[in-house]
Amino acid sequence: MLEEKKPKAFLLENVKQLRGHDKGRALEIIMKKLKEIGYKNIQYQLLKAKEFGLP
Repeated sequence: MLEEKKPKAFLLENVKQLRGHDKGRALEIIMKKLKEIGYKNIQYQLLKAKEFGLP
């Protein structure tokens, strides 16, 4: 969908341990694919629900 619609910005929800899954390869594949389809300023950040008052 991102490749076809090309939104200027988007948010992907992380799943638990995505950064560590398969020794980090899963996240690397996602980042590589985003770059291949034309996204250049890719950023990610780990947010903790409890810091936003959520369980």
